[in-house]
Amino acid sequence: MDSDSDGEDFETEVEEIETKTLGKLKEGKLPVLNSDGTFRCPFSPSKKKQSYKFSEILQHAEGAGKGKRGIDAAGKHRALAKHLKEDHKERARPQAERTIYLDQPLPCRVEKPKLVVPHMGILLNIKNTDIRVSDGFRQGPGQGEIRDKFKVFNPQFVDIFYDQRGHLGCGVITFHTFEDAEAFEHSFKLAHCGREDYERDLRLNNLGARLYGWHATEEDHKNEDQLLHWKIPEFLGIKGDFKNLKIMIHEEKRLMKQQVHQLKSEVAKHRSDVLDSKFELAGVKNRLEDIENKRREAEQENAALVERHKAELEELRSKQVLSGQEHRRLMWDYNRRQAEKMKLLQAKCEDYERNEQAQKQESEAERQRLEAEKQEMQQLTEQAKAQEKLQQDQLELIKKHKQETEAMEMRMQAERTMLAKKQESELQSQRVVEKLEVEKGEVGKNDEEQQKKIKELQEELASIQEDLELQNGMVNVLNSKHMTTNDELQDAKKEAVVLLKKYTADDKAKKVSIKRAGELRVEAWAGPFQKKFKNSKEGWQTHLAKVSSEWDSTLRTNEFHPLKTVQVGTDKWKEIIDDTDERLVKLRKEFGAAVCDSVTTALKEIMTYNPSGRYIVEVPWNYVTDQEATMKDIVVQLGEIIRRKDTMKGPAKRKTPA
Repeated sequence: MDSDSDGEDFETEVEEIETKTLGKLKEGKLPVLNSDGTFRCPFSPSKKKQSYKFSEILQHAEGAGKGKRGIDAAGKHRALAKHLKEDHKERARPQAERTIYLDQPLPCRVEKPKLVVPHMGILLNIKNTDIRVSDGFRQGPGQGEIRDKFKVFNPQFVDIFYDQRGHLGCGVITFHTFEDAEAFEHSFKLAHCGREDYERDLRLNNLGARLYGWHATEEDHKNEDQLLHWKIPEFLGIKGDFKNLKIMIHEEKRLMKQQVHQLKSEVAKHRSDVLDSKFELAGVKNRLEDIENKRREAEQENAALVERHKAELEELRSKQVLSGQEHRRLMWDYNRRQAEKMKLLQAKCEDYERNEQAQKQESEAERQRLEAEKQEMQQLTEQAKAQEKLQQDQLELIKKHKQETEAMEMRMQAERTMLAKKQESELQSQRVVEKLEVEKGEVGKNDEEQQKKIKELQEELASIQEDLELQNGMVNVLNSKHMTTNDELQDAKKEAVVLLKKYTADDKAKKVSIKRAGELRVEAWAGPFQKKFKNSKEGWQTHLAKVSSEWDSTLRTNEFHPLKTVQVGTDKWKEIIDDTDERLVKLRKEFGAAVCDSVTTALKEIMTYNPSGRYIVEVPWNYVTDQEATMKDIVVQLGEIIRRKDTMKGPAKRKTPA
């Protein structure tokens, strides 16, 4: 069915081209008649011959009109043939009556012998006069040398024949194509070294040093005239098959039809793939709708988180108030003790000054001791002032954080209010539009009343849209302020983390401190490595350092990704560690679960806090809840540290003078 439809399309296109071209020929736009009465083809300008007789140009047009040169050439040449027959038929000359009859004897038809397939060429009289001195073995050119000599004919294989005395001086060349074999034979014919020349020179014993060759046929296989050594016909019968040109052309056409059928099958398959792609696209659109639903659910969850954050901020504000009161009480008590201490020191100094004249005769050592005590008193005074300034700075920082948190909460509340107003205005605008459409649909029942209602609804819609544009501008301003406030909050958190890192470095009772997320912890590796490498000459510590370093490097590369996605509930997905990963299974089997768990723990922290860079990140951590510390946790911890230091720090003790 496909071939019939293709043929119909071909004929239709050829007829269209023929009609257009015939009109141009009849109008004289495409001249075909030369000034000397001969004809020319306007569609074959590349041909050297442009002077045809009527019969020649007609034969050329009909031959080209068969379609072998394409649709365009077929249509134009058919138009040319039709134009010649219709408009120039008077120039056709009838063939003169023959008066001489052919009475000579005619030769009989002789069929060409079948060719050997794959196509081969026979090579004879190869020089083999060189004799090996050791054993008298005849020597001649080998396969590689002959291949190089005849490389212009694209030889595929070369076979040289030998007997017990050595090189026979003959061989067979296998070619890739029929054209290569024909070119091989033609070159020897031009040099008068073909098959007929070989038969003649062999009869006359006049071969000489000439090399002979021709295209192998079935006659060479039969070797009825004993022209060839018996090994050549035997080789042709084993390696080749015998076919005439008609069969080979038929096989070529059959192969071409198979290729065309295969291409049509591939096109049909491609069309099927396109349809499958369309169905997949529809599936993707459905998944996008599911994702949009999930996004709405995420926004609802985000609103719940905002409410919870608001409650946490209220609780944090109350604790900050209590912490500030406690800190002021401790500072007042500390300043009171420092003032009493300063009064005592001042009284002692006055006593020392009153008794200075009486103590002039004391030893030099006593004078140095008094001088040292005076310097110690000055240092203590300076330390007290520095401590007081540091505590004042810390109070100012906590007060700043509190003000920034309150300001951010107020801005967030204002933003939520504006967003609610915007959404309400949008809903109101939609309702007015719907009413307006309903009123437009009812026009005709009471035109004046309906037109009045429509005008009122349009005015109301314009007013609502103006309010909506104003609210959109205010929402954009609030969003910008929210981003600025969030940046300020992050900066405050960074400063608080710096203080937390400073004051919890040596604190063993810390609840909130800095954790190096993504770091490979090897504390649990000691036991398995001691057990596995107890008899190692290098020591188990060396093996532990080597393996832990390799795994730490593996964790820092993006190629290590032993994760899989599983469904949690009906519409949620979660990424977890793939316990079937080959490297993790091998590590667990070789060193135990504790070593493997330390690797997976570090990987989880990397994927949570730095999945792109994969380097270690310092994170404030609440060791009580075992999760990342909030800003509230950090501020509470800093308040406890300041109160504990104030409680533990008393007036510096020193020896009183005797």
